[in-house]
Amino acid sequence: MSVDTNLNRLLLDEMEQLRQEIVTGLQQAGKTATGRTANAIRIAVNGNRAQLEAPSYLLTLETGRAPARSSGDKQQFIENLKAWIVAKGISYKDDNDLQRLAGFFRWYINKLGTKQFRMGERLNIISPAIEKFADKINAKAAELYTIEISNVINSIQ
Repeated sequence: MSVDTNLNRLLLDEMEQLRQEIVTGLQQAGKTATGRTANAIRIAVNGNRAQLEAPSYLLTLETGRAPARSSGDKQQFIENLKAWIVAKGISYKDDNDLQRLAGFFRWYINKLGTKQFRMGERLNIISPAIEKFADKINAKAAELYTIEISNVINSIQ
């Protein structure tokens, strides 16, 4: 097999391991109320390129959310909060009560940020997994190129 083929296989294997480590980290940290975030983490392959695709807020799960003047799409944020409320088993009387509760959480998070952010807690779910991924890729790629260079030198002799 060529170095390029080996590198592509290595990248895909390591990327899948990275994806799984992030999903496992989210589960262990209790950050999978609805499971939508974990399910949205994917590997996209395009020819000889691959990338890890994840929701834009993924790193926020590691550090918490700071106060914000706006939460982007207000209705989508409320819908996400409603799904979270249901998944967490927080009690409410009816759909109107659920809507009010989600609206309150939206206001509170926008005003003060999440408790995780306010307490300065960092969960280290994603960053260490990415660093480990980069280190492994660098080491294994260096090994593949060393073997290839040795093979070329040996074929010349």
